[in-house]
Amino acid sequence: LKEYNQEIYKYIARVFYNNGFYNVTREYLEKAKRTYYNDPELHFMLCNYFYKFKDYKEAMYYISECLRILPDYYPALKMQESIKAII
Repeated sequence: LKEYNQEIYKYIARVFYNNGFYNVTREYLEKAKRTYYNDPELHFMLCNYFYKFKDYKEAMYYISECLRILPDYYPALKMQESIKAII
């Protein structure tokens, strides 16, 4: 599928996440990460995934990666503040 559209794994992950299939969500996020690592939205999605499960260390890692790629990404800046307030 990635040969046709690099965004497909993120799209599939988003559908599974929004429908509560979290184990499959992770699988597709990992596929997306192997396909196109330098996608800030992908790292934002990974951050949200780990944040949901209260793995704030991993969430912070991915939000930092997101902001490394796109430093002014406003949703990521807000998420980073939320994580910092917790840890």
